[in-house]
Amino acid sequence: MMVAAALRLTEGIEGLAVCFDTNHLLTDSAERFIAGIGSRIVTLHVSDYDRIDERHWLPGRGVNDWNAIIGGLERVGYSGPWMFEVSPGNAENPVKPADLRACWDAMLGSFRSSGRSTER
Repeated sequence: MMVAAALRLTEGIEGLAVCFDTNHLLTDSAERFIAGIGSRIVTLHVSDYDRIDERHWLPGRGVNDWNAIIGGLERVGYSGPWMFEVSPGNAENPVKPADLRACWDAMLGSFRSSGRSTER
């Protein structure tokens, strides 16, 4: 559904770009979205969720298949920013910049060890 709606909104408009928010696909898969929108994706909002509501969790806590997402982005030639959009946590357990770096390193390590490779 989201893919079809995004394609309808972007069709016929030369140069129109898309922000792929990994937390918003409540009724479609990230893999289908990436394959359908392709090179129109120019930026990301990266977080995880439970496919029920937008949660803005650190990747790995929810339902997103990060190996498939990274692989899909690589296949469509994505070269833009990897912008985390996560909840700040709470006073007892805030999300810190080092947490974002550790999360990225873990995702990339998992992707590479899955038999895929990337130079990112």
